Amino acid sequence: MTGNGREIKIRSSSPLAQAQQQQDVATIDRFVAMLQGRVGPQITNLLIKQQDMAKFIAKKLGVPEELIPSISEPLESLPMFNVIDPWMKENIINYSSIKYIKWYDPYVRGTFHLQRVRFSILGSKEELLIDEREFKFWDGELYSVFDNQGRKLQ
Repeated sequence: MTGNGREIKIRSSSPLAQAQQQQDVATIDRFVAMLQGRVGPQITNLLIKQQDMAKFIAKKLGVPEELIPSISEPLESLPMFNVIDPWMKENIINYSSIKYIKWYDPYVRGTFHLQRVRFSILGSKEELLIDEREFKFWDGELYSVFDNQGRKLQ
């Protein structure tokens, strides 16, 4: 809406409007729970646009949008992508079917920096699999890689 040549944003804040916003969030919660019950949490994560859902819920609850980080950045800008993706390409069979689902925030454990990555990949029988790798860096260099069971791969 515009007024005096400027854009005006109108936001309802009455108790009825707040109740309607909370009902919208409850509807999403029921939908996600229903999906998880039918197809499991891993496939649900693939079927729902997590970032869009977070922004939608934040808006409904009045959370400022700038508190929700953007994942619209190119993959190359993600932490350690230029080391991790080539490792995946070299070590993962059927690399071309990989779709990165989540690039977790890097964290520190002792003297190591760690980066965990969740991805989907087509298995040998063309089934969709969800997997993770944890990459351990020391002094900026790749030190070791673990699968989602904690087994050391490198």
